[in-house]
Amino acid sequence: ILLGTEGARWLEGSLEPLREFHKLGLRELQLVWAFPNALVPDGRLSPFGRKVVEECERLGIVVDLTHLPPGAFEDVVAVTDQPVIVSHGSAAGVTVDITDSQLKKLASTGGLIGIHFYQTYLGKNPKLENVARQVDYIANLIGIDHVALGVDFFPTHGAWLKLQQDQGAFDLQWAIEDMSKMPLITRALLDHGFSEGDIRKVLGLNFTRVYQEVLGS
Repeated sequence: ILLGTEGARWLEGSLEPLREFHKLGLRELQLVWAFPNALVPDGRLSPFGRKVVEECERLGIVVDLTHLPPGAFEDVVAVTDQPVIVSHGSAAGVTVDITDSQLKKLASTGGLIGIHFYQTYLGKNPKLENVARQVDYIANLIGIDHVALGVDFFPTHGAWLKLQQDQGAFDLQWAIEDMSKMPLITRALLDHGFSEGDIRKVLGLNFTRVYQEVLGS
């Protein structure tokens, strides 16, 4: 298990919290989530945001571009010297989210995208086949070494349910019911014609490679 945070508002304009949380085990930082922050105040990476990316690289923290505005996405890729990731997203060439151009730039860093299993990214009534289609499209575009899985299960009750309903989502669905169904993903990829070696990369070896490179072990 690796610790990460979704969004960096908690840095509050200072690198010191990042250094302290790194000491406590933080190894992944998603730059934004839902709201602008000091790193990305207006759709672009701020000077402070650049310092955060550089400090992540120095400390050994994987930079996550999930939910990042297009301009800031371009900015991070332009300044990074290490692989960056989209931990949970999808290819706009199949459904929505990350464009072909962004995927190519992501791959140029040595990074990867984890395929989101949620209906917003895969379409209504998402199925295993939808995940396999995403993997197939991305692998053909930028190579099998740059695609993984980013299931992103989240609570479906209380405040989380209200948040989704406020956005117009009332029938919350993923491509699988829970993590016990993950072997079905393996079967779907086999049925889609992927080799066992490539499937192992998608199931975890690609993420392992990125983290080994950034963390240095």
